Amino acid sequence: MMAQKKFLMFEIGNGKYALPLDSIQQVVDVPDIMPVPETPRCILGVTNVRGEIIPVMDLSTRLEMGRTEITEQAKLAIAFVDENKIAFLLESLPDVISENSDNISTDLSNVEIHINTDFVRGIIPEKFLVILDIKKLVEME
Repeated sequence: MMAQKKFLMFEIGNGKYALPLDSIQQVVDVPDIMPVPETPRCILGVTNVRGEIIPVMDLSTRLEMGRTEITEQAKLAIAFVDENKIAFLLESLPDVISENSDNISTDLSNVEIHINTDFVRGIIPEKFLVILDIKKLVEME
């Protein structure tokens, strides 16, 4: 029996990306975001989700692909990173997909990826889907 892995799949620009679902606590509408001075450009500020103050990261900016516009369709994916939480701003409601572990490749040598490969945990070549590494995304120099 092949192991199934679940992912939260979303689009940035023309690319399809995914985050491991086991790291995602919930997806919510975008509440007010309060800017915080002297934070990296990709950190839009903090938001209050059910009484918890959580930093908000624009994945588009983090991946150097512009900025995500906060529209009615925009969502926040709240993720666990070790003991902390971070909210990733997404353009629209992401899909949940299941994939066999066998279909996930970590060999990036023959693939054209338009983002910093440090952020890439793997790819699903048949779906042109890039799996992002949450821990690497939140590590700031």
